[in-house]
Amino acid sequence: MNTFILGRLLTSLAMASGAAALLATGTVVAQTYDLLINTDQDSTVELKKPGNSVLVDRDISIAPSRGNGITGLAGDDWRITNRGSINSGSGGKAIELDGPNASVINEHRIRGDMAGINGRAGLHLLNAQNAIISGNSAVTGSGQLNLDNSGTIKGTLQGINFDLPSSGTGATLINRGLVEGGYLGVRLYSSADSTATNSIRNLAGGSCWVPG
Repeated sequence: MNTFILGRLLTSLAMASGAAALLATGTVVAQTYDLLINTDQDSTVELKKPGNSVLVDRDISIAPSRGNGITGLAGDDWRITNRGSINSGSGGKAIELDGPNASVINEHRIRGDMAGINGRAGLHLLNAQNAIISGNSAVTGSGQLNLDNSGTIKGTLQGINFDLPSSGTGATLINRGLVEGGYLGVRLYSSADSTATNSIRNLAGGSCWVPG
């Protein structure tokens, strides 16, 4: 078992090429979107093809009473930009995606009961300055993880909790903000014989904190 705690163990600084657009600068490039969510939603938003990009507009709230806030189907690589507030209901995740190149750019708030964001087949995540992601585990999932944080990632148990692949690129983490967990700030798991390349960089202004 290999467990990496952000800011305590530095590995190689290789960056996954697929994450370069999200991780290189920490800025958001203007683009058009296939789906615009510009009215409040009180039930789960289920993303369906065609299209692969979604914008949750400013001041918009997604807040179901139960289940996930936004769900993407298996194999679909959705790109979600959030400028509003995405919440889960009881027992759910605010965002749950299931594509190997799924990505989230969070500019405001994502709050889940079980998880803020769950990437079932990997995740590319940019959390902007002043943006907040929270949940039992704020960011969770399995597969390749590419994460650039300038805001706050706060979990009741773990800030980040991810199971990594055993080869290729595992995790690329850049932290300029706060990652906090009641039990662990960051938990990254891979098998004992893993050959995956991981890069963890805690830059100036970044901190990983466990209460107590």
